Amino acid sequence: MVKFKRSWIIPIGISIFIIAIAFFLAIKVPSNETDKLSELPFKVDQLLIKVLIKEKESFSSPVNIMDISDEEIVVGLEPKYLLDIASVSDTSFSLKPGQTKTVNIDFKSYLEEQDISQSPGAYIGALEVISGENRQIIPMIVEIETKDVLFDSNLDINAKGKEVQRGEYASIQVNLFNLKRMGMTNVKMDYFVKDIMGNIIMTESESVVVVTRATFTKTIEIPKNFNPGDYVFVAQAGYADSIGTSTLLFKVPGDEEQTGGLLKDYCEENDCWTGGIILIIAILMFIIIGYFFFGAFLLEKAKGITKRKELEADIKNEIEADIKEDIERGLLKTIPHFKSKTKRISIREKKKVFRREKVTKKPIRCASRKDIEKRQLKEKINGWKAKGYDTTVLEEKLKGRKIDSSIKDNLKNQIKEWKAKGYDTKILEEKLRNL
Repeated sequence: MVKFKRSWIIPIGISIFIIAIAFFLAIKVPSNETDKLSELPFKVDQLLIKVLIKEKESFSSPVNIMDISDEEIVVGLEPKYLLDIASVSDTSFSLKPGQTKTVNIDFKSYLEEQDISQSPGAYIGALEVISGENRQIIPMIVEIETKDVLFDSNLDINAKGKEVQRGEYASIQVNLFNLKRMGMTNVKMDYFVKDIMGNIIMTESESVVVVTRATFTKTIEIPKNFNPGDYVFVAQAGYADSIGTSTLLFKVPGDEEQTGGLLKDYCEENDCWTGGIILIIAILMFIIIGYFFFGAFLLEKAKGITKRKELEADIKNEIEADIKEDIERGLLKTIPHFKSKTKRISIREKKKVFRREKVTKKPIRCASRKDIEKRQLKEKINGWKAKGYDTTVLEEKLKGRKIDSSIKDNLKNQIKEWKAKGYDTKILEEKLRNL
């Protein structure tokens, strides 16, 4: 296991900090609607324009536009996809920094000059605000109902932030109200999903029984090939000549908004060379620092193993020398047996065990000079006895018994005879004198 050292904290911490900064600069989280709007030189006080008007009626909705840049700008307004229903009081105007312009958007369900009236229902469009290359699209929903509405509804979606991912389902709760208290009635419900240009994407119809109020849920599926953008769910309640409408705006985000964005997506619209270069340099620094620290660790490990082996060899030689010396001195007869609970035991531990056994083991008494002489005399006697000599006196003396004078005389005579025959009797004569 690699042992972490305090000296590694500073370089590793610096590397992680640099990589974090580089990652933050190089990887951009996709901007939401608010981030994009903050880059515009103007600000519109409404993100959705939704109005409800009756047949053959009109309505005017004010919109405030403010110059939030440091220079004078020219702003143009254009209602899209609602040309016969919506119009603006000023299509183009200039603003100085800090100035605000109020523009009225007029909605009409009836063209009096041409005697044309719009059918009840939900109409979808947008207000496009343009200043140079900057533009902002504001969805507009116009609900046109009959003058006498018998049944009406409101809608609520369970999606977070009113966003429905592609390939997923969304549940919309419909609350239907019997406004005139007509008792139990069958009401025809028509459902539509329209895009911002007013095109019908999905449609469905059903009959609902309602007494005073009915609550039910509609589930819509957003296919994977759905185009990202703003969509409107329309619920239209019809009974006889009465039509009541209710709408709900929801958004289908794109792939970059679902995944959180990648470096590639960011670089397609921004200059990311600086962040990319910093990220590459940080990664290289981290690799280099890691290589040197890992290499230093391996080198230190190798040196430690070599030094340990040399130390073990020195201790082993020292133990063997001590054991050999103690055997020669007679303190030990055999090499001590080293016991351990584990299968492997270090040389240092063996040395400790050896020294402990050496101290506690009862030493063997060394042979004295007298013992050595007795042993040599015994060997001589055995040799003479094998040759047929009478060694009774010497054996008695060797056993420590007293010897009579007659035995000594006999031994002297015997020594003379052996000497006359040419035998070496110096040792016997010496022993005889000692007797």
